[in-house]
Amino acid sequence: MSQRKKRGGWACDAGQSGAPHELHADYYFPEPKIESRPDRKKNAQMKRDTWAAHQILITNRWQAWRESAECAEHQLRALRLSIEDSKRYLSFQDTKTLCRPCAAREDYQHIARSEYLSDDFDVAELTLWTEDR
Repeated sequence: MSQRKKRGGWACDAGQSGAPHELHADYYFPEPKIESRPDRKKNAQMKRDTWAAHQILITNRWQAWRESAECAEHQLRALRLSIEDSKRYLSFQDTKTLCRPCAAREDYQHIARSEYLSDDFDVAELTLWTEDR
């Protein structure tokens, strides 16, 4: 049931556009019975209660996952990967020391290759442009 703001009065939503067995001709009426009017405060409280219960459920699921063996396994794997990455970085295995212009050229080539090679960009044109500078 909903209130008609422009025309005034009330409309039965099921009678107007519900299932075929619920449709009826007199779905507009001036004033409904008190017990069939929607209680806005009650509806708002029901929504708040539903939302709070959903938040509790989400929190409980998250806590259960955090306490599971799977979470501990993921954390340990992430820690190992982080340590391996730090060791590789500190070993200078894939690093080179460049002056500022050469470092900028190297960065540009890396960015250009990653952006344009997928779009059939002319690699010869890219190398000519980077060699001129």
